[in-house]
Amino acid sequence: MDQKKKTEKREINQAVEEASASESATKPRSLRLSADTMDDLGSLKKAMGVHNMDETVRAMLNTFSMAKVKEIIPERAAEINEFEVMCRKIIDTYTHSLVLYGDAESRAQEQVKDKIDGLNNTIARLSQLQTQSEQQISELKEANQRLVAELSHVNAERDALVAELATLKKAEHLDATIISKVDELQKQISEFLQPKDALV
Repeated sequence: MDQKKKTEKREINQAVEEASASESATKPRSLRLSADTMDDLGSLKKAMGVHNMDETVRAMLNTFSMAKVKEIIPERAAEINEFEVMCRKIIDTYTHSLVLYGDAESRAQEQVKDKIDGLNNTIARLSQLQTQSEQQISELKEANQRLVAELSHVNAERDALVAELATLKKAEHLDATIISKVDELQKQISEFLQPKDALV
């Protein structure tokens, strides 16, 4: 019994070593593969979700290694199958989480982009309003300057009219004084020219 276990262990180790031979550092090598084989490997790579041919071949070797172990110790094939199922579930769960994370990240980026676009639109609208306000302020300043100039001109005309009116009133007063003096002189002359006997 012990000899059988030792033999099984040795065979398992040998199978693992054969599968682990591909774990060495990847070096550029050329493989002579037909176009059909390359197409099949490409399809397999895409189906497995791996990034390159090295990962594809390594996954195939791992599968072969597990199948070899099942042949060596068939009584543990069910346990190995269960382990493989569990590994696939872990991989699927992890892959699904990556997809969800990618979707969430994409949605977050879209939301941030929408917010940025909204802010840019708001800034553009406010900038336009600011430009319009500045233009209106400039127009109001110009209108105010025109009104100030017109008001200054009207005030000057009013002051001139007031001065002219004052001059006219002064002239009228002088005319009234002169007329009064002329009347007085005429009265004195009339009195002087009266006959003296009329005075007796």
